[in-house]
Amino acid sequence: MKVNRVVSKRPCESCEKLIAEVEFLKVQLESSKNKLLSLEKTSEQLSILLKNTPDFIYIKDSEHRFTSASDAFARLTSHSSWQELVGKNDFDIFPKEHAEVYFEFEKDVIAQGEALVLHDEPYYAEGGELRWVTSTKVPVKDDGGNIVGLVGISKDITELKCAQSHIREMANLDHLSGLLNRRAFNEQVTPLYDRCVEAGDYAFVLFIDLDNFKSINDAYGHDVGDQVIGEFADLLRSVVRSNEYVARVGGDEFLVYLDRESNPSAGELLAKRIVTKFSESDLGRYPVLGCSIGVSGTRDASLTLSELISSADKSMYLAKEMPSPSYFPQDNLGY
Repeated sequence: MKVNRVVSKRPCESCEKLIAEVEFLKVQLESSKNKLLSLEKTSEQLSILLKNTPDFIYIKDSEHRFTSASDAFARLTSHSSWQELVGKNDFDIFPKEHAEVYFEFEKDVIAQGEALVLHDEPYYAEGGELRWVTSTKVPVKDDGGNIVGLVGISKDITELKCAQSHIREMANLDHLSGLLNRRAFNEQVTPLYDRCVEAGDYAFVLFIDLDNFKSINDAYGHDVGDQVIGEFADLLRSVVRSNEYVARVGGDEFLVYLDRESNPSAGELLAKRIVTKFSESDLGRYPVLGCSIGVSGTRDASLTLSELISSADKSMYLAKEMPSPSYFPQDNLGY
């Protein structure tokens, strides 16, 4: 009997498995190739960024040593390229007092994984100029979640800080005289006064008014009146000491504060110097112009600064009844 054998056209199972593995490897290879191309592109973009950004970008390992940085950061630290920074730490390239600040705030970034966001830090530019940056520093982790370093970005904000300082200064000063305004006077002097009287030392306020100032404005115009205010402010600055506070608190009204005095008559002595200086000044070219000064002093901690100012204000009106320029004898509160 003849037996017909049926031969299967399907490949053997081992061949199918081999083909499948080859196809899988082809897919994996293509995926790896794409990832490599993407990585190369990302690396190229990062290189362009680090080369051209004006910001200070730096990468550190877990020992706070630099592993990469932007060209701007390299120039800041007097290096020709970022490669020269590799292996160094902040103490190798910055003044000790600044390096200690950087290290102190970076410890928690690396040890605890806590990001440091928009933190202001000082640095010295070429020539020794003190400048400021705002820095953001975040931890870098490996695939296992372990912190292996940090990446930081610092942006120069020196001009912004200067502008903010100027704005604060302008908010505190009277624009015409350049003296403190009433709000700034109260904010700055109140804590000083409180500490002074609590320690049992003498504190004094002089309340000063320019007599007949309105007549100057009416006769010569406001430009001349403004000039008189400026001259009188300069006169006060020339008489008071650096630790004494002067403010313009009204159109023609001024306050002077002094404290930590051992002489219970210090306020009256200062008023006398101001009157003498006024009499000798060029302001005498306006015969109608004068000044009246009220003086009040205390070391009584139960009295507020506002009460001391009020007392000096009342004394100033009594001084107006005397020949100008003049001061009314010091009103001693709680001596």
